[in-house]
Parts: sequence; structure tokens; C-alpha cells
Amino acid sequence: MSTIEQVEDVDDIHDLDDPEPLNQARVQTWEGAPAPIPPPPPPPAPRPPRQQPICPLPIPDAAMYGWAADHARTLDSPTNWAYPAVLTAFAARPIRQTGTIRPTLYTFLIGPPQDGKSLTYKRALRSMGMERSPNIYKGVPASDRGLEEILAPVIPEGTKKGEPYDRELKTWTIVMDEAGTLLNKMAIQGSSLSTALTHLWDEDEDASAIKGHKCDIYARLSMLGGLACKDRDQFSLLMGAVTMGGFYSRLIVCPGPTGWKFTQKWRPNVVIRHPSVVTISDADIDVFEDWRDEFDDVKDVDKKRGRIVEIAERVALISAAANHDKTLTPECIQAALRFAEWQEKIKSVYCASEALNLDGQITGAILDALAEEEGDYVKFRDLFHQKNWKRFGSSNVTRVKQSLIAEKIIDAELATDKTTGEEIPNRYTGMVAYHV
Repeated sequence: MSTIEQVEDVDDIHDLDDPEPLNQARVQTWEGAPAPIPPPPPPPAPRPPRQQPICPLPIPDAAMYGWAADHARTLDSPTNWAYPAVLTAFAARPIRQTGTIRPTLYTFLIGPPQDGKSLTYKRALRSMGMERSPNIYKGVPASDRGLEEILAPVIPEGTKKGEPYDRELKTWTIVMDEAGTLLNKMAIQGSSLSTALTHLWDEDEDASAIKGHKCDIYARLSMLGGLACKDRDQFSLLMGAVTMGGFYSRLIVCPGPTGWKFTQKWRPNVVIRHPSVVTISDADIDVFEDWRDEFDDVKDVDKKRGRIVEIAERVALISAAANHDKTLTPECIQAALRFAEWQEKIKSVYCASEALNLDGQITGAILDALAEEEGDYVKFRDLFHQKNWKRFGSSNVTRVKQSLIAEKIIDAELATDKTTGEEIPNRYTGMVAYHV
């Protein structure tokens, strides 16, 4: 037989109540006086900004324009990558314009593996609300057939074979983590992928017949990818196999710094921005063509500006549409021309293998050595001996150095008069540094 224990009555149930919050009234000293509440701890001192590496051939501030430039600076990424990434991602928006300038770009972010190329354009997409945009395709087309499957217009249900139908022009930006895979596909013997991509840079349409079936492309295509390469020589080898079709000349090449320190503290400032309709006048075109014709009498084909001026025009159009401009302002046009000049300097160093020459090798060696000095002036003669540039020939190295100074890529320190302290024109101390 079970027994039930008797529970004693509790007269004082004070201890069963919830404890009172700790406050000044309950906390007393042994003399009965209330104890002072200790002040809250001071907030931690802000950490100083991280020292970031210098970017070889940095994009000038004058080469960036409007909203795209401001937004690129919020990505906490190298500007060499951030600004072109924002422009190319924005090109997936349906940009309308008067005239024949096409709002499309092919852009490769260049740098060693694991240096944040993919992180930069992912931040651009996320901060622009385009991570899951139907106009963004994430992947690498394996062939011209694969490209057609990505970009082919949707055929309305019930359309019979051969029957015409209304096609809608769609804008696309193909985003690639590994652009090297695309280059490998383009280099396959017999592949027409390179031909299709160069054609789509100029046109909205492409077509081919495969096993009796005609495949149509009707799309406005841009591409944004990260190309992992450890140095300029590797870049040249990667690009060499695909330059004959003109792909390299259509490409925006964006080298970044080595060892950029990214942080997960970054938070996106999401801005969903739609483009404006931009009117392009004949006077605007004249400015670009005058800039192009500055080198019209140059015999060296690589220095002509026929292709690079097209890139400048496209950059101007996209940046103006992103800035909600109705026309191409003088500031926008000048920024686009400075962007094109920046690309000229980069492509003089980041060459395709067929264009790789002695001057390109010397230029790359000088810029790499000065990058190690992080903007400080250094005796050029000392670098000459330390880096064993004698193998290039002293006269060749001197010629390239003088060219870099004349083009204001690097700074040369002027000598000063010992009596007056004034700089002496055209007389140098032999100290050089990056021109930033």
C-alpha cells in the first residue's frame, strides 16, 4: 500500500518568490549605505585601418565616374577590380540609348589564386541586388553550343518548326569564378567559341547549324570573370592561344594587388538601381574619335586605338546610365578616356604571348620591383644590380625607364639647386617611385 508523505505547511513563502532585480536599494555595505554602481566598461578603441598592398598600375580617380565609382568604393575591395566589376554587372540591366554604342563589356579580374577576385564581383552583385537576377548566368559556357543554349530566346509554346515568332532581346552578364576554364575551351582545336564571343561583342545575334538544327542567339552579352595567374608571363601564355580572333583586344584587363586583406565585417549597402536612357550626340562621338585619331599615323598596329576607343565609348554609356544622366556629360566622357588610357598602360605590360617582347618584360620587372617598395623612392641603379637587369641590356632598361617616366607611370625625383633649393628641370637624382 502506497503512502503519501505529508508536506509541511510553509508559513513564509518569501523565498519562493522571484528574486528582486539587483539594484542600488538591495546592495548595501556593512554600514547600511548603498554601494555605488560601477560604471560600464569603456567601448573598445577603434582598430586602425589595415595597411593594404599597393596595386600595380592603379586605376586613377579621374578614370572613374558617378554612381558606379561611389558604389565601387563601398565594396572594401581593390578599386582596380571593384569599379570594372560594378560597370560589367550593371551592364546586365537593360540599358537603352540613342546611337550605335553597345552597352556591353568583357572584363577579367587578374590576380593570384585566393586573392579575392571572386569575392569582389560577388560583393558587387550582392550590393546591387543582382545575386539572383535572371539576367545573371553563373557558369562557364563549355562550347559555342553551350553558349547558344544559355542565350537562345525562349520559343513560345505551340510554335511550329520554322514558324516565325516575336523575340525579346535579353541582356546577360555571364559571371565566371574561373575564367581560365573559358580560355581553355576557346583554345580547343576546331572550337568556334572564340569566334562566337567576339561576334557577340559587336552584335546581338549569332546563329549556327548543328546536326540539321539551327541555333539562334538573340542577346546582349557581357562577361565578368576572375583569371587566376601568378604573374604577367603566365597571363601571356593563357591569353596567347585565343588572341588571333580578337578576343584579347575586346577584353578589359584588371590586375589587382597581391595579398589584399579582405574582412568578413563588410556589410552590403544594397541599392537596386535602374538605368536611365542616354542620348548620345554627334559632338560626343567627335570627342572620342579625336582622341582615337591622335595615334592614327602610328605604324605599330598594337598602338592604334580602333578597339580601345570602343571600350571607352561603352564605359561612358554604362557609367552615364548608372548615374541617371540623360546625356554624356563632359566629365563622363573624360573619365571614360582616362579609363581607356589606363587600359593602354596595362596592356603594354599584360600582353598576349604573341605580343610579349623585351620591352614588355622589362616594364613588368620594373613595376614589380617598385611595388615591393610600397610607394617609397628607391635608387634605380641599386634595383638594376639587385634584380640582375643586366640580362636585358642596360640601354634597353634605360629606354624603358625613361618611357615609364614620360608616360607618368612612375615618378623620377628632380635634383635641387644647393643654393636656392629649387628643383632643376630635366635633372634627376636617380630615385624613382610609383606615380599614383
